[in-house]
Amino acid sequence: MKAVKKLIDGKEIDLEELEGRADQAQILKHYKIFGPELGIPTIADAMTCRVAAWDAL
Repeated sequence: MKAVKKLIDGKEIDLEELEGRADQAQILKHYKIFGPELGIPTIADAMTCRVAAWDAL
């Protein structure tokens, strides 16, 4: 982990901050989440469902 940490140029943040810093519109566009999938409680859940569907195909 120390070797990998040296390769990353950035500031470590708490995981709780990640949702507030993420560009949700870009995430929805990238994972093609729209329509009924927007009714899923969280974007993380919708992303998980989308990735699982890709793996199943």
